[in-house]
Amino acid sequence: MQLIDGRPVYSASDLVGHLECSYLTELERAALDGLTARPHRRDAELDVLQRRGVEHELRYLRELQALGKTVVTIGTGAGGQVPALPDQSQVERHYGTRLRNDAEATRLAMAAGADIIYQATFFDGGWVGHADFLLRVDDPERPSSLGAYHYEIADTKLAHHVKASALLQICSYIDQLEPIQGIRPRVMHVVLGGNPRHTESFRVDDFMAYYRRAKRNFEAAVGPGAPQPVFPLPLAPDPVEHCDVCRWVVECNERRRADDHLSLVAGISRRQRQDLTERGVDTLAALAELALPVDPPPQRTSRAALERVREQARIQAEGRTLGRTLHELLLPVEEDNGLAMLPPPSAGDLFLDLEGDPFAFDDGLDYLFGILEPALGGTDGEPYFHSFWSRDSVGEFSFEGERLAFEQTVDLIMNRLAADPSLHVYHYAPYEPTAFKRLMARHATREAEIDFLLRAGIFVDLYRTVRQGLRASVESYSIKKLEPLYGFNRTVDLRDAGSSIAAFEEWLQAAGSPAREEPRLALALDIPSQQEAGKEWPVPNADQLERILLYNRDDVLSTWRLRDWLEEQRAQLQSAGTVVPRPTFDDGDPSPELAENLKATAEIAERLTDSVPASPEARDPGQQPAGLLAQLLSWHRREEKSFWWLYYHLMDDLTDDERIEAKEPIGGLEFVSVVAENRSNRTYRYRFPAQEHSIDLHSTVRDPLTARSAGKVVALDEMERTIDLRRLKARESEGHPTALIPFERIPTEILRASLLQLGTWVAENGVDPPGRFRAARDLLLRTPPRHASVRAGSLEGPPSLSVRAEALAAPEPLPVRPEALEGPPLQRPGEDVLDAACRLALELNEGVLAIQGPPGSGKTFTAARMIATLLAAGRKVGITANSHKVISNLLSATCRACADLSVEIAAVQKADEGAVCDDPHVTPVSSNAAVLDDLQHGFANVAAGTAWIWARPEMEAAVDVLFIDEAGQFSLANALAVAPAARSLVLLGDPQQLDQPLQGTHPPGAEASALGHFLGAETTMSADRGLFLEHTWRMHPDICAFTSAAFYEGRLESRANLTGQRLDAPSLDGSGLRLLTITHQGNDNCSDEEAAIVAQIARDLVEGLGDWTNQLGRRRKLTWADILIVAPYNAQVAAIQQLLPSEARVGTVDKFQGQEAAISIYSMASSSADDAPRGMSFLYSRNRLNVATSRARCLTLLVCSPKLLQVRARTPEQIRLANALCQFAEYATIVSAVLSSEADR
Repeated sequence: MQLIDGRPVYSASDLVGHLECSYLTELERAALDGLTARPHRRDAELDVLQRRGVEHELRYLRELQALGKTVVTIGTGAGGQVPALPDQSQVERHYGTRLRNDAEATRLAMAAGADIIYQATFFDGGWVGHADFLLRVDDPERPSSLGAYHYEIADTKLAHHVKASALLQICSYIDQLEPIQGIRPRVMHVVLGGNPRHTESFRVDDFMAYYRRAKRNFEAAVGPGAPQPVFPLPLAPDPVEHCDVCRWVVECNERRRADDHLSLVAGISRRQRQDLTERGVDTLAALAELALPVDPPPQRTSRAALERVREQARIQAEGRTLGRTLHELLLPVEEDNGLAMLPPPSAGDLFLDLEGDPFAFDDGLDYLFGILEPALGGTDGEPYFHSFWSRDSVGEFSFEGERLAFEQTVDLIMNRLAADPSLHVYHYAPYEPTAFKRLMARHATREAEIDFLLRAGIFVDLYRTVRQGLRASVESYSIKKLEPLYGFNRTVDLRDAGSSIAAFEEWLQAAGSPAREEPRLALALDIPSQQEAGKEWPVPNADQLERILLYNRDDVLSTWRLRDWLEEQRAQLQSAGTVVPRPTFDDGDPSPELAENLKATAEIAERLTDSVPASPEARDPGQQPAGLLAQLLSWHRREEKSFWWLYYHLMDDLTDDERIEAKEPIGGLEFVSVVAENRSNRTYRYRFPAQEHSIDLHSTVRDPLTARSAGKVVALDEMERTIDLRRLKARESEGHPTALIPFERIPTEILRASLLQLGTWVAENGVDPPGRFRAARDLLLRTPPRHASVRAGSLEGPPSLSVRAEALAAPEPLPVRPEALEGPPLQRPGEDVLDAACRLALELNEGVLAIQGPPGSGKTFTAARMIATLLAAGRKVGITANSHKVISNLLSATCRACADLSVEIAAVQKADEGAVCDDPHVTPVSSNAAVLDDLQHGFANVAAGTAWIWARPEMEAAVDVLFIDEAGQFSLANALAVAPAARSLVLLGDPQQLDQPLQGTHPPGAEASALGHFLGAETTMSADRGLFLEHTWRMHPDICAFTSAAFYEGRLESRANLTGQRLDAPSLDGSGLRLLTITHQGNDNCSDEEAAIVAQIARDLVEGLGDWTNQLGRRRKLTWADILIVAPYNAQVAAIQQLLPSEARVGTVDKFQGQEAAISIYSMASSSADDAPRGMSFLYSRNRLNVATSRARCLTLLVCSPKLLQVRARTPEQIRLANALCQFAEYATIVSAVLSSEADR
């Protein structure tokens, strides 16, 4: 933000700053107006980074020149300086003239067709930008105003990974590039640092809508009509993550202290602050004196939580008055809680701390593993400190280096355990064991060791001990704030550099500079490590790494001293007569059955990967399938472990107060009354505070107080926030539960055994020879369909089903996407996609046919016709999916198709009671044996059931073709497990709609769905690999235009007869997309404001004010059946349903996948991304937005808080998530609605 010719001029950095914190923009404006001076932090590191950034640019420039490219350099190039001038006005005039000249020189170089334009300048009088490189792209099929070429932007960044800010910066340049050349480039590039240097490319349209929305919001905040800047600001801003690195942090902290801001209360949530502020309690001192209980009770904060934060404010106020850090032990001491979680100290105890960067390399990187070993003294008399950096064999920080450091750390722990089985590994906060679980899954290594450490209770979280065992007069329960209690003084304070993450990010920025010896404090004596190798690696800015290392060492030293101090507190309680029990632990050994299975799996995995590199990035294409299969052998085990980890975390680690904040359980349960009773049972009603949870009527729930079933859920009212549990009267003495933990576990032994059988065969025979499991191996290899040697037309069947002879000839290929195809298109010229699907199904010869069906494209209809075609040819067909509901839907459609085409069908289905297809041609059975018996004896030509039927060994080759429906939600592991049941597979689905549910973390590739794996990196199915159903039979073109652009690369089109679909109503007439924004605050999973307006709109449409015209041109009044109301959360569904009649169709996104209506209304509920209880990845999910907005035939209305369109994205993937919602806003017409007085109230 700067003045040029007396006018403010902005850059991308101002835009990024505004996204981080709107108060930052106001402070910068105040400084620009001379109301205050910008704080200046002397930062020699920044100067170094800038210099090295220029060096990185110049190296890339020389590489381009070496390729023979003509290069035009604009202005003085990198590092150009503005000359010293006597006053500010002259500086402004000189800089403005230079910018205008450089911008014109850039335009002329583009017009002249230079290959490369270095330091291209854009300046439109209000925004300025300097792109490192413009790269000419020759594309005669996409001419620009310059000619048969256009330019793409490449920016150089020293970092090893792409940050969101870098992409926003390029988007800002593209915003000014596009008017010059008349077209928008499709791709943008970031040239990253590291050795070797590499370039990452991004699809521009996945980011531009977010950028445009961010720019619009920024300009509204600073442009004409915006309030004049003031200083000091009238209100103290809430703290945000950016505070750690902001130049204004001192000023804002001082303001919060002056205002006695509620954020100073340790552990208080933003929701609790809002609840309290609404009651007039807006300072720490006021909260400390708040009388309890309050009347009326808060809606979003439990009584226990309110009491906790009041008591925390009280002790902080007392500590402030006395001028020292106070603490008090919490009584009573409960078993396995607080100080009772401390195991007996052992001489061999270890103290662990990890340093991680969640933004590095997109998926995050744990870059330093530190372990303190007090039993082993160092040369300085202090306990011995082991350090393992996540650096690979060439000295680069990388995932491979992370794997090595992780293995070294685990090996050290296991080595010490062998010498002292009584030792424990202490850490502060749950990050370390959580990271170990993630790392063992990500790298598929040390899984048995981590399992043992977790089962045996080796990890001890002192943060949990502190939070459950004492209360202190600190503003945060970070370990640094507690150190005055036990007198620990640190060697280094990284807060000066903005935290270890910021320091590490700065180091990564500078990677590639001259070498210096790696910093090290100690050598790991008996563990092979990087330090022992004595290497001197390139260490730019090594002092920064030295500080991180010292900071990490301080952390583990502090953890050690904290443990000893907590033992002293425990001893004081004991001496005062309070019993403080020690925890008990399992021996950590797996059951004999599990141990045998793990051993067999490990042996096969080792054989599969005998000559395969551990890192997927290091494998060649021929090694990937075997490596992936080895990882998939443990897929179900990883999922099950994640289930148990979460279950025990919810059961044992959390207080009821903390369970309220978790997204799975119900916390804060309070008994209301007995609502029903019979001879042996009572039904108890409980009330709970507003919260997100995953419990429904079908859930199995457990009581964390007893670790037993809490009863059967017989009623759940989200609006009244009550739940009814039926239990035996004999259990009345157990007392009432105060929380409910979901317990949904499905055995997977059958699936694991099938995968192990496949893995054994591949280990013995290879991935691609002839023989058994051909379809499974083709799926693993991502091989396009294998064709039968016979022509489809020679197969017997009714004439209406046989493929036309003329269609068997394959002359000119169809036009396809610009990307090069590896083989000929599967769909022949002039061939309808339905005919192609039926032909290919008949031609399948032990292979895989993948079909991607976007919303309304007739996927189920196509599959049903394919099955009918196969049945007419005498084939046996299987149907499977993740749920009985999906299976029954395809089975019903197949029965209808067979009736239409006069094909005989006899189907057998194994399903839960009430989930069986009700067509008379379908016979329900209760046993797996009955399914196989009916197929083998010719009683059935179609069999349907979940993976647990098809994965059984006796089902091998039971059918000719197995259809996997919703294969975008069906895991690759399960698909390979069921594949042996058929000679060929058909995958049906769409990864762009709802994704597969995952609990665990898996190595790259192993997390994919069956169809997602087959697609690979592609968003839509290429013509040579499968079929893409490119026409929707549902959506009006005005809706389809958005859906196609946002999710299907522009390939999806509406059928011509859909243009006449329209709505006629006072505020929602016409067709297409509508956006209604409603301002609200503090709502997480439920917004009464949105519920009221959605209900009002729906009632107005149905109760006489709305007509709609369908695809046949018939106009009629709307009914409740014509409107789908969708929300992401059950609580919002309940809030809306309560205001509407029972026949209204209201449900979650998951419930309505596959359904349609004339109108779809999507209520997003959360007030902001920070309020979203399941995080940004859930609320902004592209898959969910796609499903929610594509249910409609003629009109989709999206209702949301305007703050959801102002989200701060930290990674490229988060921008992609938000971009889809911003795209919707661009395609949509903005509407408004008048609330009734009741709704307004």
